[in-house]
Amino acid sequence: MTGIHRRGGLLPRLLALLAIFALVAASCGEDNDNSSPAPDAEVAEEAPAAGEADAEVAEEASAVDEADADEPVATDPPLACSPDAILTWGYGDQIRDWDPHNSPAGQDQWYLMAVYDRLFHQDPDGTTTPGLAESWEYSDDGLTLTMNLRDGVLFHDGTALDADIVVQNLERSRGATDTEEGFSSSFSADLSAIDSVTAVDGTTVAIATSRVDAALPAVLSDRPGMMLHPSTFDGDANASPIGTGPFALDSWTAGDGGQADLSKFADYWDADNIQIGGLVIKDIRDASARFNALQSGEIDGARIDPVDFDAASSDDSITVLTGDTVEVFWLLLDREITPELGNTAVLQAMSLALDRQALVDGLAFGLGTPSLTHMPPFYYAASPNIEVTAQDLDGARALLADEGVGDFSFPILAGSATGLGSDVTQAVAAMLGEIGITIEIEVAGADLASRLFFDRDGGGVVGPWSGRADPAQTIANVYGPGFVNLAKISVPEIDQLLLDANAALDPGVRQSILQELDEIEAVSHVSGIALFAPKIVFASNNNVSGLAIYVQGKHEFRNVCVAPA
Repeated sequence: MTGIHRRGGLLPRLLALLAIFALVAASCGEDNDNSSPAPDAEVAEEAPAAGEADAEVAEEASAVDEADADEPVATDPPLACSPDAILTWGYGDQIRDWDPHNSPAGQDQWYLMAVYDRLFHQDPDGTTTPGLAESWEYSDDGLTLTMNLRDGVLFHDGTALDADIVVQNLERSRGATDTEEGFSSSFSADLSAIDSVTAVDGTTVAIATSRVDAALPAVLSDRPGMMLHPSTFDGDANASPIGTGPFALDSWTAGDGGQADLSKFADYWDADNIQIGGLVIKDIRDASARFNALQSGEIDGARIDPVDFDAASSDDSITVLTGDTVEVFWLLLDREITPELGNTAVLQAMSLALDRQALVDGLAFGLGTPSLTHMPPFYYAASPNIEVTAQDLDGARALLADEGVGDFSFPILAGSATGLGSDVTQAVAAMLGEIGITIEIEVAGADLASRLFFDRDGGGVVGPWSGRADPAQTIANVYGPGFVNLAKISVPEIDQLLLDANAALDPGVRQSILQELDEIEAVSHVSGIALFAPKIVFASNNNVSGLAIYVQGKHEFRNVCVAPA
């Protein structure tokens, strides 16, 4: 579900936007601090391991329902490539940790995937494919995953990757080593099914598990499967990261306006598909500033906010690419902070009070799809039986009355006072205000994640959840006993179905279980309320081709080309 665009209709979207803000103004007055483009709380220390198809399943089950989705597209026809060109990309965040096993946020992926290669890759459509592991297979009982490593893979310093180094990395990634002072793997729970990792020979690694875990190839296509040079384990990854990825880090400056400068690694095993000589990732957090930087030629491309879609589409010097991913905007809640939020019926009433289509039309400028769960409607794990109903304020008020719940308020944090996240936060606050529920919004800035997830201070946030490489991982994090389920509310039926999904190697059986879980999520609201799935919008100058939007939301610069000026 991707496409390239040149033109757009501005007036209908502006009218919808004005309608949204009229509602906001009526309910919220003049409080301009109500905001929050929430960071993707992609900390996985407590997220349980979850299921993904093995090699056979990956070949048979695409992450996109092919009946409803097109193949991801890039600029057509392809442009001539300048092999020495440097691609400058505007990004809305900085990296938090150059150590992928310690990385706390999904936003780090843009940087990490450039430097570190993974045991498995995922195609733009979400299919798990070979990476550093050239082939793999499960044992007959499903309890051993054997990976055959690609021959001739080198680290940036010339060290050869072998099975022993892979074992060291996986032991570290799953939290089985405590020799590094201050290190704590972010992914021990995602890999909790692993009993042992063994080097069978120089190019073969066997992973033994305590239970069938069809997730492993997909999980290892993400940060847990990134390979670091062992010499950087003890904190040196941040000082001088050494990976096996397509680019080597030359320099990095932190902070808004900083940037990472990377050069192509000539000995990368897949160097033929790296069409640029280098990559610069500039940290430009203000969305309008990113778009201005693109128009001025300061950057070659960026993800832009929907508000700039029409201007970009009508600019003959800019190519716009849109696509669907598993990213979902939602209202994340710490349900222990406010007593009323512990009542599932109250959350159901809040869900009824929200006009999801108005959020999409007015704030996402039509570039999105209303959703009741973290499985966007196009996704293969989304149940076709779920219908997003229209806003029903009377029904919401009646449900609150039946529960004996009167007017109440609760706090949430915001990351910023500008941008799409801020706009959505204000609109949600206005809609809930219509049924007597007041959201008290505090702009927390960079402290948001630590306050909300570690200090349990703040109550909640409105923002995007970027998802995981496998739908069961997202469900475990959000609706199971995972890190994002702040109050650790347990739904036994969800817990059991997650185990069933993890153990299902048959793609049809697994999809049926995931869709059953989706139907439960639509009414249980375990840790919050889903709002809509936005389309991702990339904009680049016309010299850039080969960009693709990855369904899993983890974007790479493989096959991207910059034509001579």
